[in-house]
Amino acid sequence: MKVVVCWVRPEGVETKEAQVPEGASVVDALRAVGAEPGERDGIGVFGRRAKLDDPIAEGDRIEICAPIIVDPREARRRRAEAQGDVRWVTAGRHGGKRRL
Repeated sequence: MKVVVCWVRPEGVETKEAQVPEGASVVDALRAVGAEPGERDGIGVFGRRAKLDDPIAEGDRIEICAPIIVDPREARRRRAEAQGDVRWVTAGRHGGKRRL
């Protein structure tokens, strides 16, 4: 059966097709294209987290994602601090009719 293995990186996406036997797992498909996932790499099938021993089906897209460098909540907090608190500017739900 044919599957696609994708490497998702900040600079772009690289894809390779692989032929694997029926009943193969995620790790079998990765080995078929010569990829060894790192300990911190995220592995997914069609955008959903997967384990290395999960079975795959014909036409699946296996994604290897680079580890997250910054916690998304922390990045959001930093952006909000840099912009200032918009509730003080608009006095409510970001531009309501009643202003202070």
